[in-house]
Amino acid sequence: MFSRVPLAGGSVDVLYSDINLVWAATSDGTTVYWAAARQTSGTIDLWRAPLAGGGPKIYMGLLGDYYPVSMTLDATRIFW
Repeated sequence: MFSRVPLAGGSVDVLYSDINLVWAATSDGTTVYWAAARQTSGTIDLWRAPLAGGGPKIYMGLLGDYYPVSMTLDATRIFW
């Protein structure tokens, strides 16, 4: 499960539930990106979802044997 909670506290907001393990995550202020293994298939994909709400989408599928432990981005790229 991939979730968020306000820094000041409050309710947990589940962004996506079909996740076995989140390896890394980052945000550009409007979108959150994360690498995770799906529960249904075990494949590791890079996901994205708007912070304002809306469903997650696969940004890049099947990372293969790569298990990102950290992630960052600049104006044009995501690094892991």
